Amino acid sequence: MNIVIHVGPPKSGTSAIQKWLLSNIERLNNNGFYYPSHESDPNGISSGNVLSIFSRDTEDKLVFDKHRYTDLVIEAKRQNCHTVVFSSEFFFQQIQILAEQIPQAKFIAYLRFPAEVIESAYNQGVKRHQEVKAFGIDKNPKYFQVHVLFREVKAVGIERFQLRPYHPRCFVGGEIVSDFLAAIGWDLVTNKLKVSSERVNTSYSLEALEFKRWFNQYNVKELQEKLDYFLQNYQGPTANYSLIPSEIFEIYRNTHLQILNDVGNFFRIVNLDKFIEACRQQKQRPFARQVLPDEEFLKIATEFLAAYAEMAPAVFKTLKERDAPDGTYKSPHRIKLILGLIPVKVKFRFWFCHIVKRFKKSTIKGVVRSVNK
Repeated sequence: MNIVIHVGPPKSGTSAIQKWLLSNIERLNNNGFYYPSHESDPNGISSGNVLSIFSRDTEDKLVFDKHRYTDLVIEAKRQNCHTVVFSSEFFFQQIQILAEQIPQAKFIAYLRFPAEVIESAYNQGVKRHQEVKAFGIDKNPKYFQVHVLFREVKAVGIERFQLRPYHPRCFVGGEIVSDFLAAIGWDLVTNKLKVSSERVNTSYSLEALEFKRWFNQYNVKELQEKLDYFLQNYQGPTANYSLIPSEIFEIYRNTHLQILNDVGNFFRIVNLDKFIEACRQQKQRPFARQVLPDEEFLKIATEFLAAYAEMAPAVFKTLKERDAPDGTYKSPHRIKLILGLIPVKVKFRFWFCHIVKRFKKSTIKGVVRSVNK
């Protein structure tokens, strides 16, 4: 039984790969590949197969689960599959454990231009992790992802790894999904398979990014899912942009090219020469500053509440129950702009419930005092 483990790393097309695999499980099975099913959110985003072969201990740490793994291998054999495929960005931090627990496992990882990784990770931080700070990048390149990956490859063994470029010019078939399928051993030519990679977990437009970054000052838990889904699809006027100044972009490019030249042959990177040339010729997207005019801010808020009218109470509650003075928030005047969009009946219902709660609370306190007397 062949075991192939895709470890990402983060921001290298894992969402697109996992969505295609999850949507084509039967097709994969018919061609001898077993991909365990897993959950995904409305945007098609998931953590992949991490909980297919790991469980969490009492401290919420990932622990390799031999029983889960064994059960999946047995099921793959029952379905007459010759290869089991696992995919998750969480595996990136578990490579040595996986290599030890599954000695026959082979690993696939993608290398992406680090400046793109940093910018994409920041966008993700605003989208899903309530980042409120403006983007910043060190003038001295720090390639955490690259260094960790090369360290793990050395520890596990070069022969167990496929390192592949994350770049359209280097993808087999011109798509990340077709490239991945080629990497796991699917004969695209013989099977006459043509795939189109659906864009998943795309970066926000600049306007959507700045709108969400403003909202992240507050507790957006109740709004997160719908707000993210809306902004993911919001067609702002600035979709093609970069937050990295051109001079810093060039520093990162030159350092990345040097790293590829120094270690590329040793680490056996697929299509290395083509990847180096693609990175050398890569043009930076137009630089943009993180500014959002009030007119555009109000336009996005209006469209969001029009699309999701049921979220008006949550928006009102989020902004009214803020727990710091207005002076500590960025652009606090925008609170009034949004509150002006909330229907009167929603505001009335909120204040009525608020008054009832206070009345009940004071009544209970009064009863308790009377009993104590």
